[in-house]
Amino acid sequence: MKSYKLIVAVVIMPLLEVWQSNAEYHLSINPPCIHGSNADVDPQFLCTTAYMPTPNPYCCDATYSSFINQIIVNNLSSSSFNNTAYTNYAFYIDGTLTIDNSISFTNCHFFFTPNAKIQLVNNGVLTMNNCTLQAGCEQMWDGIYADDASQQINLNGCTISDMKSGVQLSKQARINATGNTFKDNYLSIYFNNISGAYNSSIGNCIVLGNTFTDDATKNLLAPYQTQSKSESGIVIFWCNEVQIGELNINSPSSNLFENIDVQALLDDLVEKGYIKFEHPKKLVTEITENGTITSRVYDET
Repeated sequence: MKSYKLIVAVVIMPLLEVWQSNAEYHLSINPPCIHGSNADVDPQFLCTTAYMPTPNPYCCDATYSSFINQIIVNNLSSSSFNNTAYTNYAFYIDGTLTIDNSISFTNCHFFFTPNAKIQLVNNGVLTMNNCTLQAGCEQMWDGIYADDASQQINLNGCTISDMKSGVQLSKQARINATGNTFKDNYLSIYFNNISGAYNSSIGNCIVLGNTFTDDATKNLLAPYQTQSKSESGIVIFWCNEVQIGELNINSPSSNLFENIDVQALLDDLVEKGYIKFEHPKKLVTEITENGTITSRVYDET
């Protein structure tokens, strides 16, 4: 039998002081709460569907008051930042953050307004280590985009939530995503129109030890608020070769897909003609200490 592992709130808001230093906007105190509202908080500081651009369209969780350094980014490029490396910062992203140089973030927290995104251009290299990325309001943010072989996205040990379009890669843009948690996204990673070899041995596609999951106790954010589960963990569209995980099935770096109806997924692929099984088989799922092992075996019933 051949086995396949498918490792398939409230704070009272004081006065807000904002000043500009070069291209960066710094906040002297924390913005208000995330995903919540309170009559004691001035309505101008709360996120709504049509969020207010001034004085502060951003929300944050009170538990992150330890972030002394906070920056608002409104349609800026990373080359205009004061530094190329940031540690223990909170960022509030509105519009598009354009990555046009090599920049790294460590232990940073990113809050995004509805449909905000990160776009790599030119030779942009984005590195995030142990960062948290999430919606700042009760609507999804868009995602992270790279569309050229000169661009690279490095995500290591991050928690990435509330994306609508996910991490979008096309035209040989490089990715190294290792040990991350993708949670409550409509779509987490999307490979589109990639030709030629795209794998870990070359180093342009490394996707190892990630967990794709969702919070079963609540629905996704708008515009998918009627869904309780992510639509897709990884989508591969019109690509010649994409390697996900390692070739060794027993690798401890396998990717884990939680809360996915594997049988429904396979049935859908068979119905659309994307895959065909030579003999009738049934799905057998075994939960082990190393994860869930899903196998198809001959159906002798």
